[in-house]
Amino acid sequence: MAQTDGEAKSLVKWNVLGLASKNISFQYERAVGKKISVALNLGITPKSGLPFKSTIEDIADDDEVSRQIGGLKTGSFSITPEVRFYMGNSALKGFYLAPYVRYTTNSYELPYKFDSIDSGDGSTFERSIFADGNTKVFTGGLMFGSQHKLGGMFYLNWWLGAGIGSISGKVTGTASLNEQEQQEIRDQLNDIDVPLIDLESQVNNNGVRIDVSGTGISARLGLAIGIRF
Repeated sequence: MAQTDGEAKSLVKWNVLGLASKNISFQYERAVGKKISVALNLGITPKSGLPFKSTIEDIADDDEVSRQIGGLKTGSFSITPEVRFYMGNSALKGFYLAPYVRYTTNSYELPYKFDSIDSGDGSTFERSIFADGNTKVFTGGLMFGSQHKLGGMFYLNWWLGAGIGSISGKVTGTASLNEQEQQEIRDQLNDIDVPLIDLESQVNNNGVRIDVSGTGISARLGLAIGIRF
């Protein structure tokens, strides 16, 4: 077993706080100097309904937002390497600062809903297009945190940080659309305003495509239990 000043160099941790957002997250950390360590975090969110959906609906306070996100399913995978600089006497204990980079892929599935007009009697009814796609997010940031020994080999680690970078991707849906339906979808998409994100849409008689680009944000909040070995 590798040792530093008589103590093991490695920690494996489980971020229990991630379960609140349906994220399964593990981290490996290893001391590489007296006050420096490197860490690698892997996170997976299985595809499911949008986390905190009701909270998002309350904040948006928009019937159209509620209609669209009701059937939305999302999933993600992230990998985050970081370097930790500890403020105390040795690595793996006490307060630290940690610059990091993160790569995240997000996947989406949703029945995109829109109104159509019956050509026979002129009545309005709801249609939907099954749309899916993904985005890729590259970010870099800084976080701070603290790690403490609970007893024996067990440690507690909390952290808080944020980063900024870029996002890109696309979402597509295929369906036969008449002119009225195409215009209805264009109008809906033109009304969407997402801060820091550009949405370029193409709507034709075969369906819809939305290209996503802009500024990506990564927030980091964790509370992990670990074993040192």
